[in-house]
Amino acid sequence: AEGNIAGAMEQASENIVAFGTQSMKYAVGKKEVQQCLQEEHALVAPCRLFRSKLKEYPQEDMCAVMGTVILRTTSEYSTILHQITLMYQKEKDDYRLTGIHLVRNLHHEGTYRMICSNMLSGLMEKRQSHHKSPESNILSSHVHSAFVTFRMTDERPMTFYSDELWSMLGYISGDKFIRETGEKLTELIAEDFREDVLQSMRRQLTYKDVYQVEYPMRGADGRTTWIVECGRRFERPDGRQMYNGILLDITPLKQASETLAYQVSYDELTGLYNKTAFCQKAQELLETLP
Repeated sequence: AEGNIAGAMEQASENIVAFGTQSMKYAVGKKEVQQCLQEEHALVAPCRLFRSKLKEYPQEDMCAVMGTVILRTTSEYSTILHQITLMYQKEKDDYRLTGIHLVRNLHHEGTYRMICSNMLSGLMEKRQSHHKSPESNILSSHVHSAFVTFRMTDERPMTFYSDELWSMLGYISGDKFIRETGEKLTELIAEDFREDVLQSMRRQLTYKDVYQVEYPMRGADGRTTWIVECGRRFERPDGRQMYNGILLDITPLKQASETLAYQVSYDELTGLYNKTAFCQKAQELLETLP
């Protein structure tokens, strides 16, 4: 594995970006990215590769490769599912690796485990076995992410986006997503946040080629999906500047944070401030009095 990581770095650009959600690392540059990949690998080192599937999304001067990797633990019959996105940019007659995104797909992992559990249970019943499948514990967490390429204007028109984007926002098809959004990334952001997001991106990109912003995005049914967007700027062979971005759904984290904040300050039965919060607010009010 160490050799594979080092080999991948030989094909990487000097300003490669990587984001690993398990190690919580956001890395820029070959050395930091290699360290990030090593830490991600250390977390799954006890596992063995069970199945993998890759799909290419080629364009004129770039290519995105999205893959699903299924691992199995050695200690028990259990599966771990990862999604990998590799971003390549054409330089002269070759492609250079410019971005890596690794995320453990807990939502599809739970679905996969459920299917495996049902299949195994059926097989066990046919064999009149009374052993319980260890796959019966289904993980119910949800992690969604999508990859986009866009031009940096106020509307941020997208030249490419993965299917996960419209699926994550609740659209039934890519065609419906195109008709209703016009493929403009800024139009998907809640209106009150658009200007602040654009200003934050431009401020960050003044000093470096990478950025990170957080905002609510409106879905097909009007629901709000909270997004963390991490991306980088790159230059096409024709000299035009483009941007690659990874959009990560953090809605469950936001909801958990809001629930925790409410429970800390309010009484669940009455909906009023609890004793601690009341005393704190009273003290703040007294300090403002002459």
